[in-house]
Amino acid sequence: MRSIKLTFSDEKYIDGLINDKMFMADITYLQPNRLDRLNLALYDPVAGHHQLDTEIVVLNKFARAIKRHFFANTAHDAVFLSNNSQSLKGGL
Repeated sequence: MRSIKLTFSDEKYIDGLINDKMFMADITYLQPNRLDRLNLALYDPVAGHHQLDTEIVVLNKFARAIKRHFFANTAHDAVFLSNNSQSLKGGL
């Protein structure tokens, strides 16, 4: 089982997310494990995934949980933070 470690810049951010029951319910699939005061490990439960697949699964699931937490009242479940976000880009 592959994991991704997320490092937060301040303890208050990780505390805020971990103390939010709805957010934790959203990421339960990723089996979150707080490593220390600034680091959170998230796991891809599919053992056969390639490393890139794991990154996509974990970060996509985490991003959706963050979106629901911070942008819950948007009409289209998306908020574009950049003016260039709707243009074509090369690669991912």
